Amino acid sequence: NQVNNCYSVYFTDSSTGYVGCDNSTVLKTTDGGNGWIPITNISTITWLTFNSISFTDGLTGYIVGRMGYMFKTTDAGASWTQMVSGVSSDLTSVYFTDQNTGYVCSGYDIIKTIDAGTTWTGYTALTPGHFQSVFFTDLTTGYVVGNFGTIQKTTDSGLSWTYLSAKVTNVDLQSIYFPDQDIGYAVGYYPYGGPPEGEVLKTVNGGESWVS
Repeated sequence: NQVNNCYSVYFTDSSTGYVGCDNSTVLKTTDGGNGWIPITNISTITWLTFNSISFTDGLTGYIVGRMGYMFKTTDAGASWTQMVSGVSSDLTSVYFTDQNTGYVCSGYDIIKTIDAGTTWTGYTALTPGHFQSVFFTDLTTGYVVGNFGTIQKTTDSGLSWTYLSAKVTNVDLQSIYFPDQDIGYAVGYYPYGGPPEGEVLKTVNGGESWVS
């Protein structure tokens, strides 16, 4: 399969990494990114785009993409099994807090598994904002970001969400990352006019306030 665009990267150690791409393809490296091998046996649907990829250990990983499609590997990408997400909207981000518990952004909802992807349950976070990225700092505390400057936080493993004001409502946030419990970053772009370089937001107090 010819790869035109790639959207997500995840490394399981300093040498082994994976990239989710379009055309139903994942790229894998075993030499720290010097060379990449395409994995194209994931699905017979050749037009799938894989938006996000995450591993829970060196063998077990998940990829999510368009129209609710989700796949799992337990042998470091050699083979993949389709999982039933229960939704038909595009899946934009996947994050696992342990071997069994994972979260996926699905449109205006968050879906969660507690059995390593076998079953998924939907939770409705607050609107507005089509969700683009999910990240957890521990087993219970997590964040989602999305369109219209949406940043939301949970402290009860996704059962409920609190809207955090970024004070930037005309930016579509695409990704969020916390290196520790307090410090976090969210990035995005302005779809309707704004700084052409996009936006980078930072918090130093667990999302209570954000600065550009």
